Amino acid sequence: DIAQCLLTGLITDTLNFSTSNVSSTTLKAAASLVDAGANLFEISSKGYKLQQLSTLMLWQVGLKNMKIEEGLIWTTISNVEREVAGHTGSSSFGLGNFMADVYQAVMSAVLVELDDGDISVGFRCRPPYDVAEIAMSLGGGGHRLAAGCTVDGSLDEAERLVISKSKVSIRKQRSQLQ
Repeated sequence: DIAQCLLTGLITDTLNFSTSNVSSTTLKAAASLVDAGANLFEISSKGYKLQQLSTLMLWQVGLKNMKIEEGLIWTTISNVEREVAGHTGSSSFGLGNFMADVYQAVMSAVLVELDDGDISVGFRCRPPYDVAEIAMSLGGGGHRLAAGCTVDGSLDEAERLVISKSKVSIRKQRSQLQ
C-alpha cells in the first residue's frame, strides 16, 4: 500500500514521467516501488487515461472556445457551459496541460466560472517559461510550470486581466531568454 501511494505521487508529480526533471534516479525509484508491489499500469490508467464523460464534455467546450495569440493559448468556460457538460468543481482535469503542448504556444490558461461567480484560473507552460509569477500577482500560487488563482468579477473581465498579464509575462520572459 505504501509503495502504491508513493508511486502514485511520483507518477502524478512528473505527469507520467514526462516532465523535464525526470532523471535516472526518478526511474530507479519508480522501479523499486514496482518491485515493492506498486501497480504502475493501474496508477497510470487511473491518473492519466481514464476520464469521466463530463471531463471530455468540458474539454469539448474548452477547445471550442480556445484562442491563441502571442504564444498564449487560452479558453473560457462559463458556469452554464460547465453545468451543461455535467462537470462539477473548478478543475479542468488536464485541459491546460493539453493546450500548453501546442507548438505555437508557450503558456496556457483555462478560466472556469464557478457557481459562486468566481473565476478559477489554471496556468500551465513548458520550460523555460514560468507561470507562477502571474498566478501570484493575481493572489494565487503554484510553481514554475503549473499555477493557479481565483479571480473576482465577470468571466469577460477575468479573461481580459489574465490575458493581459500573461502576454506581458511572455514578452518579458522572451526578452530575458534572448
